[in-house]
Amino acid sequence: MTAKVSTEGLDFIASWSPFSTTVYKVEVDNVVGDVEYVGYSYYGSPLPYRLPDATLPSTLTEDEASDILFKELKSAMFQLVDDFGFDYFTQTEFDALISLLTTYRDYDYYNSFKQTSLYSALKADKTSENINSLITSLEWNEDVVASPKSFNVFYNLTERRTAEANLYTSGTYNNCSNLAISEKTVDGVKVFY
Repeated sequence: MTAKVSTEGLDFIASWSPFSTTVYKVEVDNVVGDVEYVGYSYYGSPLPYRLPDATLPSTLTEDEASDILFKELKSAMFQLVDDFGFDYFTQTEFDALISLLTTYRDYDYYNSFKQTSLYSALKADKTSENINSLITSLEWNEDVVASPKSFNVFYNLTERRTAEANLYTSGTYNNCSNLAISEKTVDGVKVFY
């Protein structure tokens, strides 16, 4: 029964995000965003990893940030289980799909996911030979794609999709080890770019 992301899956997802124990912002195309983060974050994601409806703490430990990340993933986990059932995916397949869902940039991300060729293929046959290529080629709104720079500042989307496809098909957690993060301070706040 697979109903939640595993510890290894959580580590995999977290590895694609910057991490800070203190408050920071993200800069894209020389513009610093208004959203402040602490812990893990994905720029432009429906899942800004910060405490929802609460005052943002000034510091977090890595364990506290991981707990918040897990809580933020609950909606995606619930929707995937509600749609496909508890026993449809193996743990690594489930982890790969939750990771993939965290990269969508719209609060209605699951309905957008349901419009993709990948979703249709998963519904028809989760073991289909084309699942790997559908994951590696998935770009949200499949025909309308943001530039890689504006989509995510810190990693190459093709590398992430390849890692997610490998996780789905072979069960291998290839955590990101090469985030391209630079840091500066603007008005007393750490900014990642």
